[in-house]
Amino acid sequence: MHLLFMDHDDVCDTWGDLSFAASSLEPLDGLAAPSDGRVLGVYPCPDGFEVFIREIDGESWRLARYTTADFAAYAPLQVVLRPPDDARQWLGHCAMARRDDTGELLLLIWVRSKPGHAAHFFRSPDGLAWTDLNPAAPAYTDHDACGLLWHAAAGHFVMLQVTYQLWHKRFPDNIGDRIRRVLTTRTSPDGVHWEPAGSMGGGGPHHPAERLIVPDERDPEELEFYWLRAFAYHDRFIGMMLNYAPSPQAVNPLQHPGPGFREDRQPSRHGPHLSTEWWMSTNGMATWRRPYRDVVAGGECAYIFHSPVVCDDTLVWLQDGRAWGLPVDRIAGAHARANAEFSTPPFTVPDAPLVLNARAAWLGDRSHGMLRQAYIMAELLQADGTPVPGFEREKCTLQDVDGLRLPLRWDGVDTASLAGTEARLRLFLRDATIYALTAP
Repeated sequence: MHLLFMDHDDVCDTWGDLSFAASSLEPLDGLAAPSDGRVLGVYPCPDGFEVFIREIDGESWRLARYTTADFAAYAPLQVVLRPPDDARQWLGHCAMARRDDTGELLLLIWVRSKPGHAAHFFRSPDGLAWTDLNPAAPAYTDHDACGLLWHAAAGHFVMLQVTYQLWHKRFPDNIGDRIRRVLTTRTSPDGVHWEPAGSMGGGGPHHPAERLIVPDERDPEELEFYWLRAFAYHDRFIGMMLNYAPSPQAVNPLQHPGPGFREDRQPSRHGPHLSTEWWMSTNGMATWRRPYRDVVAGGECAYIFHSPVVCDDTLVWLQDGRAWGLPVDRIAGAHARANAEFSTPPFTVPDAPLVLNARAAWLGDRSHGMLRQAYIMAELLQADGTPVPGFEREKCTLQDVDGLRLPLRWDGVDTASLAGTEARLRLFLRDATIYALTAP
């Protein structure tokens, strides 16, 4: 059993000062990341983890692979794929996903084309040998910013594709003043056949308005959706959206050298990126919630290009030669400053004891009673909403705690004797955040 408490859809019968707070990524001291390319994918493997990076080699690219046991030291790099030696003008933009069931990897690389760039896919059973899936013609054409994920329940890959929508922009940028970047989705069972199969949007027949995910009335008028990297996480999908807004000032590439930098390039009208934002979805497709708009998801990390991996109870991302992360399940949680309550959805009590991922730590001078207000209490409810005898809230109180697996016991007794029965948990909190309820 694994229940997350990330927004109002995860809880029932709320009372009091309950809100939902998200976290920003933090640098992970003692861990490192490759600094010689963009990290596209990080996956568990027999040696620990494999890390795939895209290196820029002049005007072109190559895909390389590292292995690491702990993100502190890395085995020597292996170059596993170079672009085919043909007339295609390969770009450095790419995306990667891995199937959970087979371990098969799918890689997207863009080729320069007009209108829109051309999407070409490569497949590998092991990350070492790769097959070009569509050498004769692109799978489709569109904007080069996108995110790729494997949807296990649906049995297909999902492309979270940035595309163009007809739009009058106050500040023209590198794509002009008549279109803006918005989001749409494509699906494929094999990386070869995509639905929709047509080319780029612009409000055209392949991406009509109802297929587009666009900014809303709460957003700045000039906001655009630039890049969504999403991943399956327990019973939902979590994404980090890179938001964008054009600027009346030109961005001079001479001030921002990087991979592929050329001194002869002209100043670009490409505006600066605006922020990163956590998104959440139950289906990983067209329906996304945005409950944490005021939180910069990446913190000091500008953006992320891959899904996280769990290492030592930490969600780990790699970017710009550094490791970033959060404690597991602590992307967001239910928070109360003053007294608040909520109930979980009904669940079958598992054989294993219940544990809570939560923080209710006392702050400041711990001897001062005025500051020792943080608490969590838990009460087990029967189907009719009344407490299970012996599992009332006053018998299970947590104070001055901060842990990923805080055991829930009522006067020293856990829930093992109730395994198989239907119940709900009623949680009471103050000056605390509750992230998840699990039975490890």
